[in-house]
Amino acid sequence: MEKETQMNEEPEIEEVRSFLCGYRMCADMLRLRRYERKRGGYEEEFPCEDILAGNEAYWRARMSEVSALIASMRNGREKLILYYHYVRGESIEHASDLLGISRRTGYRVHKRALLQISFLFARWKKRNILDFSSE
Repeated sequence: MEKETQMNEEPEIEEVRSFLCGYRMCADMLRLRRYERKRGGYEEEFPCEDILAGNEAYWRARMSEVSALIASMRNGREKLILYYHYVRGESIEHASDLLGISRRTGYRVHKRALLQISFLFARWKKRNILDFSSE
């Protein structure tokens, strides 16, 4: 029975993990766009523009949504481990060191945090707070 509930939770956890990872991707895209402007001013359209989700406003909005979702969690280790890992881009090991917990405990806290935030994510999706959650 426990395996059935874990199997049912996995798609939701993977969906929220993918959503949270979008923060780093958007930050990297913004950094790349700044680099392109500084180096050569590449303002023409690229063939992969639609794949990369378009413009800077979209990336900033997506980053804002991820930050707001994490900020909506209760204060604690779970919130901090998600912040350090997904927003700041730290590894779970380094985030664990920053929080003063062991690496193993860091992974357990991360797993628990993903489970908690997946419930928040589902609630936000249901109320259509997240505009970009379906993409």
